[in-house]
Amino acid sequence: MRRLRRPSVVLGLAIVTLLLLCTLFAGLLAPHDPNAIAPSEKFLPPAWEEGGDASYLLGTDQLGRDVLSRLIYGARTSLMIAGVAVVLAAAFGIAMGMLSGFYRGWVDTVIMRLADVQLAFPFILLALAILAVSDTKSAIRIIFVLAIADWVIHARVVRSRVLVEREKEYVRGARALGASNARIMLRYILPSVLPTALVIALIELAVLMLLESILAFLGLGIDPPAVSWGTVLADGRENVAIAWWMLVFPGMAIFLAVLAMNLVADGLADVLDPRLKLTGRFARGAARKRERPVVPVAGGSPLVAGAVADASADPPLLAVAGLRVEFPTDDGPVVQAVQDVSFSLRAGERVGIVGESGSGKSVSALAIMGLLDAPGRVAAGSVRLRGRELLDCSERELNKVRGRELGMIFQDPGSSLNPVFKIGWQVAEAIELHQECGKGEARRRAIEALRLVNIRDPERVADCYPFEVSGGMQQRVMIAMALSCRPGVLIADEPTTALDVTTQAQILRELDALVDELDTGVVLITHDLGVVAEFTDRTIVMYAGSVCESGPTEQLIAEPRHPYTRALLDAVRELEGEEGVAETVRGEPLDPRDRPPGCPFAPRCPLAMDVCREQAPRLVGEDGEDGERAVACFAANPEEVSPHEHAARR
Repeated sequence: MRRLRRPSVVLGLAIVTLLLLCTLFAGLLAPHDPNAIAPSEKFLPPAWEEGGDASYLLGTDQLGRDVLSRLIYGARTSLMIAGVAVVLAAAFGIAMGMLSGFYRGWVDTVIMRLADVQLAFPFILLALAILAVSDTKSAIRIIFVLAIADWVIHARVVRSRVLVEREKEYVRGARALGASNARIMLRYILPSVLPTALVIALIELAVLMLLESILAFLGLGIDPPAVSWGTVLADGRENVAIAWWMLVFPGMAIFLAVLAMNLVADGLADVLDPRLKLTGRFARGAARKRERPVVPVAGGSPLVAGAVADASADPPLLAVAGLRVEFPTDDGPVVQAVQDVSFSLRAGERVGIVGESGSGKSVSALAIMGLLDAPGRVAAGSVRLRGRELLDCSERELNKVRGRELGMIFQDPGSSLNPVFKIGWQVAEAIELHQECGKGEARRRAIEALRLVNIRDPERVADCYPFEVSGGMQQRVMIAMALSCRPGVLIADEPTTALDVTTQAQILRELDALVDELDTGVVLITHDLGVVAEFTDRTIVMYAGSVCESGPTEQLIAEPRHPYTRALLDAVRELEGEEGVAETVRGEPLDPRDRPPGCPFAPRCPLAMDVCREQAPRLVGEDGEDGERAVACFAANPEEVSPHEHAARR
């Protein structure tokens, strides 16, 4: 709150407080009836001018009415009209901005074109069309005109914020937990947008007070005997030559009110940002507390009985077959991001998916979760969870699966956690979505989930914002959220990439122990073969959206058969304890928009043959429990070359 003590903000608050007092206690503060006519005392100057009267501090108007009393009562009318108008405009504008920014597509087009038409139509013409033809100019009509003119501002500001917020990882994380669109908008995005919306509303309150005065100045203000600052200003315009005070004082009142509201809005913007709440000695004290790191507890609390997934069932927990994901482009061609990816996962098993950036690892995971952003789409394939086809499920049905049966940990915990909610609330939210319990019980389970991921003092951490804890602690929170409902399958998308090596190893050990207790099947996505070697049972190597090799991790690392797998291993020589500079995979990764007809790795492969550039190799072998290997390479499978050469000769 120290930010409200800045001189400029204090000045604004003082003026706004005075304005509110005039609004609430006009009858007590005004020395005269604002409409009391005294012909004998018209055009009296202010009390300090020659000929002034002390009982009329700011003078009188052409009818002998007290200017000060009219300004006090006028403040109430002007603030009421502008206040109601801004509430209506903000409510409608925020709703339209949320819908436009969140759904995009035709919804965004319709709302924004309507806003463009609104902006193209001058405000004065709109006011004339509604007020000039009316027999009466009531407060309701003026409020209606102001609200119509103002909603576009709120809608555009909110839309721009929603477009940014909806792309953040914490929104994707909410989808992964099974939250519906309405819940995501109201519980996740709206709190992030609301501080900006409130600041804009306060600024627009000042703007609407100014617009009301302009309407009255043009003769379109509220009908007498009601008085507003605009009507007082309009009276002054007609008599400015002989009574300057009738124009100057209402003009000063409007100027000071608009200035004050903008100063308060500036201070409010800082106060509503939780990242700026801690300042001065309070921030230094909190920083000293955070310097004492939250030390992981050795071991964790035992898991609740009955929460372990059933590993005895013969069918796999997750079965992906022939998955193909494509992205249409504006210039015509469709980009094939993932091609014919297949694998299975059983209870308690760990499968690693490894490859360079752009190899299709994360896109495959998002497709499995049903979280692909438009225009991405699953063009073919099957994704079965416990025998149920997920690609046929509606969004509502997927929301019941995500979080409860299928969990996901995203790459960057800092952006995956909502910055405006405390950690405990976010973990409890996942529990509330899928388990029948009240808020108190959900918080208790959330604290227990934080304890299970080896966070010491989980009660304190639950009351922290995400930015108040370290990156390693944020990742533990993400793991707690993903496992809070004990899903059978967990997809971890590079969960330790943003962490240092020491914290990375610690997080992996804790995750390893926790999924062992839960008997959870894990799909680990990474570019680090060292992580794969330590954590997974089987490994799938992807390149340019396709599987190039798969098999038991130990065998694959000991005897890689695909040149790309060997190149990845050469790039991490520390796995074999070799010294020297690690090699890199030569050449540039494939541009998915310019995919060659043959093997996608051929331009970078030291073993490439003519057939490799002409024909894409198929994946030969089965990656099953019996330890068989599968590889898509003509050099590794020379028997695959013969049919092609025979066809070429013919």
